[in-house]
Amino acid sequence: ETRGELPYTRVEAYEEMVKTYVHIMDQTRQLNQLTTGIHYPRWSMDDKMRLLEEMGYYFHDSASHRKDKHETSLQIIYPRSEVINILTKILNEQQTNLVTLNYEQAECSLSEKQFQHDFIQSKKLSTQEKEQLKSASTFQDGRVSVRLGQLKSGQDNPIFKQLCTVLANNIMDYLLARTGLLWEPSENEIQFSHLSFQEFLSAQRIYRYALSDPFEMEDYLRKYL
Repeated sequence: ETRGELPYTRVEAYEEMVKTYVHIMDQTRQLNQLTTGIHYPRWSMDDKMRLLEEMGYYFHDSASHRKDKHETSLQIIYPRSEVINILTKILNEQQTNLVTLNYEQAECSLSEKQFQHDFIQSKKLSTQEKEQLKSASTFQDGRVSVRLGQLKSGQDNPIFKQLCTVLANNIMDYLLARTGLLWEPSENEIQFSHLSFQEFLSAQRIYRYALSDPFEMEDYLRKYL
């Protein structure tokens, strides 16, 4: 989406690139599933941007506190399992700011085989819990979509917590397969595809937080820059 003109500044250029990778290309190409046949809900651009900004900040902040401050070391690599934990934490912390990824609206997707193994055949779950889970689920083409908002007890429910991890994995698969902003340099390792994307998203997060309280902006910037 060029709107007939090129961006005037580097910031505008990165903003347009990120939005295009994150959202606009999917809409333009009318993509709604991968070659694997996995269907992803139409998460809003605002929700995806907020998650990426938080992830960019986490990656960059962690890298900047390492002993080796050489620039290339700022493009930090995390094990996928740790990134999923980070993303789950971000989802929990950002619930009041999310719409399509708010737990009341969101649904997670997993294979029917995984659904049966991890939940229905689990001896840790009662018959009532399994029936409740089935009633919140939709089965189609070998996959199961679970509507998180229909689960009772909410975030205190162990089943709910497990499904939030499934949702975090869905989001990670989407970001890796469809945006080009994250990639796996080796199996089960995650990093931003380019340090510039990590820096831009981190800066956007800092800017957003600073604007949220203009009276404390100077103190905030001194603390986090």
